[in-house]
Amino acid sequence: MDAVPSHPRAGRLRIIVGAATVVAGTALLGTGVSDAGSLPASASSSTQLYVSAGGESGGPCSKSHPCNSVGRAVVVANHVAYTFTPVTINVGKGSFVTHLNFPDQPYPEPMLTIAGSSPSATTLTASGSGSVLLVYADAPKITMQDLTISGGIGTTNNGGGAVHDGGNIMNFVDVTFSHNKSSVEPFVGGAVDDDGGAMTVTRSTFVDNTVAAGTFGGGAIAE
Repeated sequence: MDAVPSHPRAGRLRIIVGAATVVAGTALLGTGVSDAGSLPASASSSTQLYVSAGGESGGPCSKSHPCNSVGRAVVVANHVAYTFTPVTINVGKGSFVTHLNFPDQPYPEPMLTIAGSSPSATTLTASGSGSVLLVYADAPKITMQDLTISGGIGTTNNGGGAVHDGGNIMNFVDVTFSHNKSSVEPFVGGAVDDDGGAMTVTRSTFVDNTVAAGTFGGGAIAE
């Protein structure tokens, strides 16, 4: 799964042997978070946040009052004092339109996990507009697991149709990357672009992720 870089890069990509799968149809070498608003004090009592299809648009993302979007849960995580403890966002069954952006700035949580029910049950989709996840060096360490990431169409020059890692530490465990596309220069990483970060991909599947024909490549992953 070698990628052809378009410019000098220093990413560190680790694919667990026998765990990352490229399914037939994959082209080999093939956004912002809303304002925090008013955050309920009750959200600060737990490092476990919850998202469900029938959740609230402005709730505390608690188990009894889940949010209806991953973006809202990230807002809560990034604006509530967690005394520097890890945060897990538990995402229920369903398809959730998701555009997450982690610019270089301080964050209260050192580690953020976004966990679905299973790749067949939980989907984070860009819905054909932009990427699902843009992450830069100062962001918390991010793990995504047990879900599908789909419908990403990279629309900036960062690379990565669904995910761009611009210097952070990221882990993907039991994730399916499906139908993502890098559509603008540098045309790398139909699903994922690891640009200067450290990334581990474990037991994950890439299906029909593409870059434009005749370009630099990385239909699944570019490093």
